[in-house]
Amino acid sequence: IYPMVFITPLFLIVFKLMGMYNAMLVKNERLKALKAISIVILTFMAFTFLHREVSYSRIFLGIFWIVSGVTTVYSRSFSTSIKKSLLEKGILQKRVLMIKDGKERDINCDEEYKIVSRISMRELGKMKKEIKEKGIDTIFINLPDAQYDRIRQIINEGGYNVEYIIIPTLNNLIKKRFKVEYMNNQPILKIVESPL
Repeated sequence: IYPMVFITPLFLIVFKLMGMYNAMLVKNERLKALKAISIVILTFMAFTFLHREVSYSRIFLGIFWIVSGVTTVYSRSFSTSIKKSLLEKGILQKRVLMIKDGKERDINCDEEYKIVSRISMRELGKMKKEIKEKGIDTIFINLPDAQYDRIRQIINEGGYNVEYIIIPTLNNLIKKRFKVEYMNNQPILKIVESPL
């Protein structure tokens, strides 16, 4: 029990630093998991070397490394496959309202998002009705930079319980705090996190 007090927070910290708690890792997930587990085990070995009153055999630590690696990799693969199958059935998908001006290119959403409605800037009066009737979870704003004031107006006056995602055309589009994410290798700016 004593080593778990040290090794559990170590697992949590290393996995967080390596981005293992992202919703769905796409590339090199298994390799990343094995690297994270290796860092934890090596750190724990260094700890046991420096504190002589705590000693574990190298065989025990090797077995622990193998068991941790196998269970972590397979449990993540299993949970990812379940999530993907649910998304394919549309169960966990976020319903999206796309606001665009007509000239911007459409985006290819990953399986987590489903565009259920598109409106133009001239149809903003329909936005409240669309959000209510179609159960919108996320609003994609795909507008040119020249309409920055309109984008700010949509976000500030909205008051909707939704997440706003801006499809940027320039890096300095917004001076607020935002989080850059990628959707099918396309950068998006997440402005307002959904409170749910």
